[in-house]
Amino acid sequence: MRLSDLRDAKAVVFITLSTRCPAVPRYAPRLNRLYETYHTRGVAFYGVYPEADETLEGIRAHARQLGFKFPVVRQGAVAIARAVGATHVPQAFVLNRNGVVVYSGAIDSVTKREVVQHQYLRDVLHLPRHPRPQSEDLVPDPSGYLIDACALILGKPPS
Repeated sequence: MRLSDLRDAKAVVFITLSTRCPAVPRYAPRLNRLYETYHTRGVAFYGVYPEADETLEGIRAHARQLGFKFPVVRQGAVAIARAVGATHVPQAFVLNRNGVVVYSGAIDSVTKREVVQHQYLRDVLHLPRHPRPQSEDLVPDPSGYLIDACALILGKPPS
């Protein structure tokens, strides 16, 4: 990941990922479709593996096995996850051109085998210029928030 990639992007999407979370493989095809749709529109996508005991080799194998089309990051992942307030895997974050988090939450409303009824991340990316932080009509109902996700165990902060 290069800083210039972030500066030139219309928006930046970070998705927290983990090799151990069973929800991640279920999201892989949908994340790839979102990436294919939006990277051509100037949106930068990054998968971020911030968990404490993830290894670079394990991350590479996991990303290859799931066929992620977007870049994945381990170096600096803990700092990114802390900066955006990550708590779960997978969890989506959209930052505008000014680096402000304009969305934090679920990728969509799917739970295990349910059909997607709400596509939260896609809906946020459809907004012109990502105008406001966490519009109430886009944030998932807190009672069902991040149902198909795992708790995030962050690595140690840099010393």
